[in-house]
Amino acid sequence: MSGGVVVVGAGPSGLHFAQTLLERGIAVTLVDAGRQRAPAVRPDLALDGLKRELPDPAEYFLGRDWQAFVRPDAGDEYYGLPPAKDYVFESVPGVETRSEGFEPLFSFAAGGLAEAWTGGSYPFTREETAAWPFAFSELHAAYGRVARRIGISGASDDALRDVFPAHDGLLPPLPLDLHGETLLRGYQAKRERILARDRVRLGYARIATLSRALGERPACHACGRCLWGCPSDALYTPAVTLRECQRDARFTYRAGWIATQLVLDAGGRATGVALRSLDGARTETLAAQAVVLAAGALGSSRIVLESLARSGGHVELPGLMDNRQVLMPFVNLKLVGRRFESASYQYHQLALAYEPGAARD
Repeated sequence: MSGGVVVVGAGPSGLHFAQTLLERGIAVTLVDAGRQRAPAVRPDLALDGLKRELPDPAEYFLGRDWQAFVRPDAGDEYYGLPPAKDYVFESVPGVETRSEGFEPLFSFAAGGLAEAWTGGSYPFTREETAAWPFAFSELHAAYGRVARRIGISGASDDALRDVFPAHDGLLPPLPLDLHGETLLRGYQAKRERILARDRVRLGYARIATLSRALGERPACHACGRCLWGCPSDALYTPAVTLRECQRDARFTYRAGWIATQLVLDAGGRATGVALRSLDGARTETLAAQAVVLAAGALGSSRIVLESLARSGGHVELPGLMDNRQVLMPFVNLKLVGRRFESASYQYHQLALAYEPGAARD
């Protein structure tokens, strides 16, 4: 059976690749493990409403066994995820990993790891991409195309304009809460001095959350439920694009399957992909005109290496780029003692950029 082009993985890269092919009239079969999120609980209620009206709000927010409650531990992760996001990191049988020195993240959810992201959508600059094998203008045009598809809010004329280039499709920024407003006002009062002395820029974050309605998705109405999953899809996740692709008759979604290896011809060209069902009970080979691997950096690498090993080939990966994170607690002393206002966008509203040297470094 042939699906035209077969895409492996329903994360943002795979889905937007598939959507682009569909726009060009090309049939797509998308293979995916496809763990599904549960429907939003009481989408009509804001955060405080859930606390008041759910029969057991503690179970919803923290889990039946309080598994989402994270104690401070210098040797462990700094943050946890609520029970509503458990499906994002749920493992599948037969996929085991071992690591030393870094913590790999895998997702078998429909939408991938971006089902648990915070919406940060930051473009590279011309200087950062100078050594890349395609022109900055091509990348810049694609930023605008994706922004028009998913909706990205932010400012194009603040202190971050030189490190986050403006592109088409940018919506106005979301309203700041009092915390963000106070911080930005303080920075703007000392902006020139801070820029000259510390090379630190502060401005509106670029986030894939709607400040205006887009298609069927309403604008963010500040319900305070971001961490538990936006009940209105104002905060974009790839599941939105998956639904759009499924409306096209040329799109076939094969959920419940893991790609194990490519089928290679004598010349090493991929002519299909071997699949295994999530429960391990069934296998299948899917023929294709072309195969697109979008199963994440680690998942796609595994498929390529396994395929080459089984066909007698050999390849070595020179390395992987780790996503290093630094988390800094911030306390605004002017707001100590103020009441917490839940009616706001609960993720990052401002972004900070530090430029210690050349952009490409």
